[in-house]
This record gives sequence, C-alpha cells and structure tokens, in this order.
Amino acid sequence: MLDAIDIGLVLWLAIGTMAGIGEMVSGTMYLLPFTIGAIVAAVLVAVGVDMVWSLAVFALISLASLVLLRRLANASGHDTNIVRAGGSRYTDAIGVVTSDISQAVAGRVRIETESWRALTVSTHIATGTEVRVVEVRGNAVVVVPSAGDETQSTDESDDPPVHLGEHS
Repeated sequence: MLDAIDIGLVLWLAIGTMAGIGEMVSGTMYLLPFTIGAIVAAVLVAVGVDMVWSLAVFALISLASLVLLRRLANASGHDTNIVRAGGSRYTDAIGVVTSDISQAVAGRVRIETESWRALTVSTHIATGTEVRVVEVRGNAVVVVPSAGDETQSTDESDDPPVHLGEHS
C-alpha cells in the first residue's frame, strides 16, 4: 500500500507534469512558476518533508518564480503593451478616399490593403483625399481629412446630417 510520501510525491509530480505540458502547449509562461513549485515540492516530499510544508513551499516558490519571470520578461526589452487587433488597429491610420464621402452618403476608403465603408463628420470629402481614421464603428470607419489634405474637403451644406450611431 502507498504511504504518505509516495502519495505526496506522485501528486506533486503529476501537478508539475500537467503544468509543464500546459506551459509547452500554451507558451505563455503563466504555468511555468507552478511547474517549478511542484518540482521543488516533490523533491521535499521525497526527502521526507511533511505534505503541509511542501504545500507552503510550493506556494512560495510558485509566487517567487512568477515575480522573477515577470521581471525577466520586463527587462528583456520586449514591448509588453497589448497590440490592438481587428478594426480598432486602424484608429489614427491614414487612408485615401476611393468613393466620395458626405454626411448623407457613406463612401469608401482604402487603408493599407483594405477597403472600408467610410462615414464622416465633415460636410464632404472628395475621392483622392487623404484622410485619418478617428473611430471604428462596426464595419465602418469614421474619417476626417488628414492635416495635410484639408483643401479637398468642400462644404455641401445641402446634405442633411447623418447620425453616426445609425448605419446607412
């Protein structure tokens, strides 16, 4: 029959193995501290340390490993900021109008390699005008003429205003 040392050893090795495999699959460095803590706890149980103490050491080693790995990641010089994804990555991007845009009629804008449905708060933006994206709303971008291309925006006050909360 298994004694307490054998059960503790098997438990910590199983936890360490599962966390290690999880770390290899995810590659996120979130499970690595628990792998390290479980291995240290398994060694302690193998040399006869009580299970309660091995649990305390597991918690302390896991926490210390987490702090150390976080410091190493921050010191590595890699940017840890979250990268914007989806349409929001185009906020503040520069594009070119490919179909006239007014407050009443949505147009089209080419941003990098993509064509987007475009709305504006300006009165009219002509085809060929360079624009800056100020907001992404669903499947449309809200644009204004970029600072260097304001001359191609014209005033067409006959156009009724479009409420940007509604899609046209």
